[in-house]
Amino acid sequence: MSKVSKFLRVVMLSVCCFISISLISCSKEKQDNPNQNRLGQEEETKKKWDGSIEDEFADDAVIVYIKSEYRHCFYNEEDFSGLDLENIVCVTKNLYDKKCSEGDLPEDFTQIYFLTLKNKSKENVIEAIRKCEKLDFVEYVVPNLIIQILEPIITE
Repeated sequence: MSKVSKFLRVVMLSVCCFISISLISCSKEKQDNPNQNRLGQEEETKKKWDGSIEDEFADDAVIVYIKSEYRHCFYNEEDFSGLDLENIVCVTKNLYDKKCSEGDLPEDFTQIYFLTLKNKSKENVIEAIRKCEKLDFVEYVVPNLIIQILEPIITE
């Protein structure tokens, strides 16, 4: 076996160990008391979306910001129980992978998820927001806002 092959095997083993340690710490973090931070201090009250059904937002999606202490965790549909999801995408996954490979992931890195709901309605979006706000790993949840540009942006 060549030196390069041995080196690659060592690198792959190191990466697997890092991922395993991250997943173990992630599952431990998920079990921690949701009312306490990592130092055992009471957390501040969560940010809550204060919009209304009259706001301009898409009727089929929410955007979820994950607390930075869960930056090494990745979530799937089961983690968002009670939501009828059509799709779930971690929009920061590529950036996370890049920063990790460079050894440059900031402590305050925030994973962002785009959740698409199966049943389209503004009421379902608001219900999904309220359910996500109760999850301990969630920092903040907003609807997918519709922004109208009143004047065209001219680039040169």
